Amino acid sequence: MSSELDLLLYRPIKDGKRYDALIPKVKCESTDLGKGMTDYSVEKMAEWVQQYTWQMQKVAPLLKKSALQDTCHTIHNWCYDHFQYAADTDDQLLRSPACSWAQRYDGIDCKSYSIIASAILLNLDIKHYIRRIKQPGFSPDLWTHVYVVVPNDQSTGNLDNGYYVVDGTIQEDDEPMYNEKSDLYMMQHYGLNGVYGQEGLNGISFSSIKDILSKGFSLKNLSCIGGSTTSADFDAVFAIIAPYFDMAFASVNSAVAGNSSQVMAQVNKLFTNAAQIKDHAANTAAYHWKSACTKDALNAYKAMGEYYFNIVNGAFKGWLETYFLASYGAATVVNNTFEPLLRNAAGKGFDKKQFARNVQVQVLKSLVLKSTPNMKVVAFELTPYVAEKSTTSNGVNILEMFKGLQTVVASFNTPASTSNGSGSGTGTIPTGSDVKEDILDNGGKKTTAGGGHSRYCNRHCRPWCIG
Repeated sequence: MSSELDLLLYRPIKDGKRYDALIPKVKCESTDLGKGMTDYSVEKMAEWVQQYTWQMQKVAPLLKKSALQDTCHTIHNWCYDHFQYAADTDDQLLRSPACSWAQRYDGIDCKSYSIIASAILLNLDIKHYIRRIKQPGFSPDLWTHVYVVVPNDQSTGNLDNGYYVVDGTIQEDDEPMYNEKSDLYMMQHYGLNGVYGQEGLNGISFSSIKDILSKGFSLKNLSCIGGSTTSADFDAVFAIIAPYFDMAFASVNSAVAGNSSQVMAQVNKLFTNAAQIKDHAANTAAYHWKSACTKDALNAYKAMGEYYFNIVNGAFKGWLETYFLASYGAATVVNNTFEPLLRNAAGKGFDKKQFARNVQVQVLKSLVLKSTPNMKVVAFELTPYVAEKSTTSNGVNILEMFKGLQTVVASFNTPASTSNGSGSGTGTIPTGSDVKEDILDNGGKKTTAGGGHSRYCNRHCRPWCIG
């Protein structure tokens, strides 16, 4: 089936040599997410985009046009013209944009097309959604396709006023017919861009955070005979932990912006991982290390754990409680089971298996949006103020912090429901375990930007994308 579809969707792609120097070269080790399209894999797609947006930094400006519609059309054409289509097998693979470029002659599927388009749009600071759909006539109970939609209303990100479709799997700009959809809001985040080698962008650079963490000891040129850990090991770990928290904050922002039931789950993951990393780092540093350079590198790891724990439980928690009524409980977890992997491909880093022990973590028991008329929620960002004050005894002043937060991610105009209610519509952040899906019952009509030209597009039902 997939080979027939590959043949059907085959296109002669352009050589793209002018872009080779603009896209980093990578080893292209794909990540296997198992079978089927689930909430988990869409969430991972979003994380992939946030982590690898920088790979499209030099390409994105070349695709920008004066009008939003023309920009979306250009991005769609660029994806269609430069990447061959090939359906994934039973194994669902995610590729970074650079990996897709390396494999573009072999072919990529709709998930990778969506990651590329989203990364380009984020670089251009264009609000958009990753949309997954269930298609009538082909496994209608399964999520079988994913693509990007860009709202015409860029001020609020609302899709009611129409949107543009960016789907690199086909040549047309059309949207397929569907009977159910689920949208994940994607927004630019201004965090540790420097971690990805992009010094000088908005946010906090890698070197600036290292300067904050290394007060009282040196992290420069740590290497000595007999030392088991050096500054290179710390750099390897920090290059994993920093973008993890950057993406975790972005995930919470996206869940709030999308009025999603996943807000509480994303916040609890953030609370839990911050506490685990702090505890693991403190235990690792407390071991009786003999080497001075090892002690310094592990003290930096300890400082990093405390730093992110303070940000999450200070600035972030203050941001959360500005918009929500929260109640908390406690849970017991093993301190070395946090999500980020600490060893890179070269084996550098700190062994997460060491010093396993139980640790108490704070978790949300309920989360209810405050009933504030016309409330606008701004994104939580790791600003220079938050970064610096999170390491001082005085901590973050919430009022001062909000002076540096400007990106509005959501507006709520009606009273909120309780955390146990199902909730729907503007003004409610549902927090149950099930995501409330949007149901389309209009015969599969397409909505276009400007609200006009609604028409059927059932000829574009695409059953090939997701296994």
